[in-house]
Amino acid sequence: MQNLWRILYSPQSVYDELSSGLQIVFPLLAVLGVVALSTLVTETNPFSILTAPLGWAIYMALLGTGFLIVGKICKSDHKWGQWFGFAAWAQVPLILVTALDVLLAVLTVESKRIYLFTVAEGDVFLTTSSIWWVWSYIISIQGLRSWTSKNMGPCIGLALVPQAMFVLPALIFILAIISLSNSLM
Repeated sequence: MQNLWRILYSPQSVYDELSSGLQIVFPLLAVLGVVALSTLVTETNPFSILTAPLGWAIYMALLGTGFLIVGKICKSDHKWGQWFGFAAWAQVPLILVTALDVLLAVLTVESKRIYLFTVAEGDVFLTTSSIWWVWSYIISIQGLRSWTSKNMGPCIGLALVPQAMFVLPALIFILAIISLSNSLM
């Protein structure tokens, strides 16, 4: 349980420890639980309480598959289950970011924008989801450094591979469906 919070500020040392004995239950249940709780607080559709955690589990499985491919490229002997756990551990920042989203929703603050500053052309802001993604990406880089023994440079690029392989096509597909449904209305 201590690793659940340590992954946020010392990811490489946590991945060093987890390389041989990966514990997947804590991060998986914590991430899926906070997604379900957030959905309960922020959504009106009760069906979303089931589909949101399922969607995150699928997302982590796809990331795990992407990291497995990265592991094969780096000649790592970790199996898919370990890479799935790797992906689950990298999602731990979602717990804090989702808690922030829920807090902002309860306070009726627009939860998608945390303003940093204003410039002449408009507001420059950081979304809560970008905080999660960057933090998760940094954790993935540090984890890859631990599990593949590669330097920082290659790990920066390798950590993008699972995102590019699965998340980008899925995002493009979802945006195409939304665009198509909007044009039909």
